[in-house]
Parts: sequence; structure tokens; C-alpha cells
Amino acid sequence: MTTDYAISAVFLEYHIFRWITIYPLIVNPLQTFPLTCGAPVRYTRAQMPCKTKKQQAILLTHGHWDHIAGVAEIQKKTGAKLYIDAEDELFLTDSALNLSVELTGRPLPPLKADVTVSDGDVIPLGSLRIHVLHTPGHTIGSCCYVVEGAIFSGDTLFKMSAGRTDFPTGSYPQLLASLKRLCALEGDYHVYPGHEWETTLGFERKHNPFVEG
Repeated sequence: MTTDYAISAVFLEYHIFRWITIYPLIVNPLQTFPLTCGAPVRYTRAQMPCKTKKQQAILLTHGHWDHIAGVAEIQKKTGAKLYIDAEDELFLTDSALNLSVELTGRPLPPLKADVTVSDGDVIPLGSLRIHVLHTPGHTIGSCCYVVEGAIFSGDTLFKMSAGRTDFPTGSYPQLLASLKRLCALEGDYHVYPGHEWETTLGFERKHNPFVEG
């Protein structure tokens, strides 16, 4: 990354045991190449970036423990604002909903959203406009973020798979409807899921068994 670029937002940050893995969205202030999606970056707690005004936003796709457990540390070190879909806001304070007790044996300290978003909202970031797409199913407030040629799909859409729906507020019919809505978007997109491998929307339309042909 050259000095002409600044990391302005963090998508899909999730905490898996000892690691915090993030996809950085990089905005070029010269606006020559408006969007670059950085490769996933892994940090241990001690390696988290020092506080900088360059990191402005943490955009959550939903409120499960493995996607929010690293948020407090990122906020403390960067001052970034926390965004989450309004229907998943309660997950930030409810350990039964965010699964922290079920998965780790202890409740996660409560978090507070700076901004709640809803379907159709547009988040300005430099010269970019990040579009919020409400995609319930994995949770009632799951959402995807669409920006330029990329979709940050959280646990809604994976490569040749989809998010599970057996956790609180999950709904299989809603998930199928959300997948159908994603695949109905015009054109192709690079897809950055909340786990596992990157993919493209075009590939998933053809090969994902959860997507109707």
C-alpha cells in the first residue's frame, strides 16, 4: 500500500479465538482508483493498529459473537464508529442472541452502536457510497454492504454455501429470499464473505446449491 492510500473502513471484522481478521477498504484520496479491497489481515491483540484518524468506520454485517468480539479493541485503538443493522442492534448487548455464552462460556461485554442502518441506506465514505442491503436469514438483522464492484456478504452468502439458520432469529425461508435478492443484482460482483473464501456473484449464481437457477 502506497502512502497515497488510507484505510478508511473495516468490513467484516471477526474475532476467531486468538485472531482478529479484517478486510480493509482502501480509499485513494486522489480518487484515481477509488476503491481497493485489501486482502484479509490477521492481527493478534498485541498487533492491532495504533490509534489513527484514518480508520473511520467498523461495518458489522450482523451481531454474532465471532463478528463482534474484537470490536471494542478496534474502537479503542482507532476511534472508529460502529455501524450495525437496526434489527441486530440488540445482539450487541444480549449474550443469548450474540451466542457469546453458548460459544465461549461467558458473556461478551456490551457494545454500543454509533450508527444503526436499514435497507436502502447509503453510507458516505470519501468519494464512495456504501449501500446497505438488508438480507435477513442468518439473523433477523443480517445485512450486506455493496460498494463499487464488491459485496461484503457476512454470513449470508459463502462460496458454494450459505449461512446457517438454526440460531436465534434465524429463518431459512428468509435466507433463501435474501440469496435470491443478492443474485438478482445486475452484473457481477466480487464477494467477500464473513468466513472462508472469496468468490464472485457470477460463480455463485451457477454453482451455489442454495441459489435457485
